[in-house]
This record gives sequence, C-alpha cells and structure tokens, in this order.
Amino acid sequence: MAKLKQRGKSGAAKAYITRSSAIKKLQCSLADFRRLCILKGIFPREPRHRKRANKGSSAPTTFYYAKDIAYLTHEPILRKLREHKAFAKKLARALGRGEWSSAKSLEENKPVYTLDHIVKERYPTFIDALRDIDDALCLIHLFAALPTSPQVPTSLIANCTRLSAEWQLYVMRTHALRKVFLSIKGVYFQAEVMGQTVTWLVPYQFTQPIPVDVDARVMLTFVELYQTLLGFVFFKLYSDISLVYPPPLNLDKDEAGAGVGAFTLEDIVSEQLVSPSTPAVKKVEVDGKVVTNKDVKRAILDINSTPLPPQPTVSAPKANDDVIPTDIDILPEDFIVQPSKSTEGQGAPLLTMRDISVLPSATSPLLFSSLTIFISRETPRPLLEFVIRTFGGRVGWPATL
Repeated sequence: MAKLKQRGKSGAAKAYITRSSAIKKLQCSLADFRRLCILKGIFPREPRHRKRANKGSSAPTTFYYAKDIAYLTHEPILRKLREHKAFAKKLARALGRGEWSSAKSLEENKPVYTLDHIVKERYPTFIDALRDIDDALCLIHLFAALPTSPQVPTSLIANCTRLSAEWQLYVMRTHALRKVFLSIKGVYFQAEVMGQTVTWLVPYQFTQPIPVDVDARVMLTFVELYQTLLGFVFFKLYSDISLVYPPPLNLDKDEAGAGVGAFTLEDIVSEQLVSPSTPAVKKVEVDGKVVTNKDVKRAILDINSTPLPPQPTVSAPKANDDVIPTDIDILPEDFIVQPSKSTEGQGAPLLTMRDISVLPSATSPLLFSSLTIFISRETPRPLLEFVIRTFGGRVGWPATL
C-alpha cells in the first residue's frame, strides 16, 4: 500500500514560504529581511494556487520561493547584520552607563561588510554588469542632485557626485554619446559602450527633497548596491582605455566650481619599461622549433609579396544553353527583385542589411570639434558642457557662473 501524502508537505505548500515564516527562519527583523532581499535580488512570487501554498488559509500574505530563503541562510551579510544588532545594543548600554572609553572602542571595532561577492554572484561576466547599469546610473545621478538631509548623509551625496562625474568623463573621452532627449522628468542620455546601449536619466538642477511617501531606506539599499557595482564597471572601463581609476581630483578646481573639469585623466604607466635598444623578443615553440616574432613578421611579408594566382575566367552562358544553378551559385546577398505583375512600373530598389550597415552614421562623434561654445548663466552648464565636450567641442563660461 502506497504511503499517504500529508497535507502541507508537498506541492505548492512546500515550494513556497510566507514572509513571516521566512523572517522566523532567518531570525532577523523585517527591515533586515527587505534589505537582504534587495541586495541578493530576491523578490516575491505569486503562486498559481494561493490557498494551497498557504496550507489552506485564504489570508492575504506575501510568498517567496523556499529555495531562495534557504539560499539566504548561508549569506555572510546575514551574519554581519546579526553582529551589528548586538553591537548596537552594547553601544547603547555603554552610552547609558557613561562608559565613554568602552563606547569609543566599540565604535572603532564595529562590524563592517562589503558587497563585492554579491556583485560577482549576480553578474558573472562584465557584459552582464554593463547591461544592468541603466538603473544604477539613474539612481546615482538622482542622489547626486539631492540636498543633504538626516536621511541622506553628505558623504553619500559626495560619492554619488563623484561616480556620476567619472561616468561623464568616460563618455566624453570615448565619444560614446549617441542620443539626447529633453523631457519633463529630466534629460535622457543614450550611449553605446562596448556594443551595449546604455540609457540613463539626469534630473534638472532643482532642489528636490525626498517626498514623505517615499521609503528612503529602500532607495538607500539600492544605492549601496549600485555604488559597488559601478565601482567594478568603471574600473574595467577605465582600464580598457589605459586610464588610471579613480581619476585624481584637483581640490582647487573643485572649489572654484570647475565641475567635471576638476578631475584629471591620467594614462597608466607600465612598470616594466622596455628600452628601444633591446626590444623584447617573444619566443614560442612550435613542433619542437623555437619561433620568434621576427620569424612571424618575415613569414607575413613573404605571403604579402607572393603574387596571387590568376583567376580562371568564366564565359557567360548562351541564351539557348540550359544552365542548372546549384546551391553555391545562389547566395543570400545576390537577391534579385522581381517586379510585381499587378503594379505598373518599377518601384524603389530594396535595401539589404549589408547596404544599411555601410551607410554613414547620422551623428558624428566629433560634431562640435571645430567649435568653441560660450555658455551663459541662464543655461544648465553641467548638462550642456557634457554634451558639447562629448562631441569634441570646447566650452567656456563666466568665472562667476
């Protein structure tokens, strides 16, 4: 006789878990649970049968995959959050008793965690990270424009401002900007970086405090993750074009209001310099013989100097000859447009993908290379400076602007 199935031990009741059960299993608070789910990329799920997933109860609740919650139990950040909770209790006790030396010692040794391993888990390759920086750039530019408040510290705004400037410097250096669109929300920019289209929104320069109905803790958690992500991406982008990351900041220019111009782009200097008198010769062993770079270059020159054999001429077939075309003779590019019998005359020729790919680009990356543009005080200088310098132009403005 087969064993009877127990209720709630299989099916949807086992595949899903409620939020309250997940918090009880992880032994953390609701705020820490939300923070952990945002960092790990875990979001609620909607089961097909809510009553079955809730073990017969029809009460409204939030469901998660049980495997996702089991995956969170081994997260190192969860252990750090528990240590921080114990640290907060000890610090409050020391301050209440007036033990200032103990409080100072606790503050110096408070638990700190990093998000490097989370970025590596969520983005296995660099292209995956590059495809997902649209939201990161939008949020970083938003926080860079926010005023200082008790919810948003000054250090966070300064770091977001630095990251936004580093991104603009890279786009200006590589001339990667392709499209600009002005809307009521702000200015949309679209750039092409390593074959990927990146779109982000930059708000206008207005003082915009955080509304009351917006949960700042959720946004701060996303900013915490995006700062680490952009740090990884920018380091790779700067290294690919042989630039030092992070670019050094000139404090005097920054205090004078230079904006993006306060950063200096420096080329990476190789530690191992090879003198021109003794060039490095790379040796490779092929089939038991040592082959150097000179041998490879000599072989390439011999190939280029060898004349090509004459191509055999093919005579055109006569009209009365029966020629049967083969699959090799008919190529996808050799498409012949046959006019329709129902239409009179011949229409415009059709364009193939090869014809479209060889057409010149509508926007030149050096559109303003021969221009020097003076920006007045009534205009948004950072936005215009970014667009003009990206397309190769020079920018000037009054010293009091």
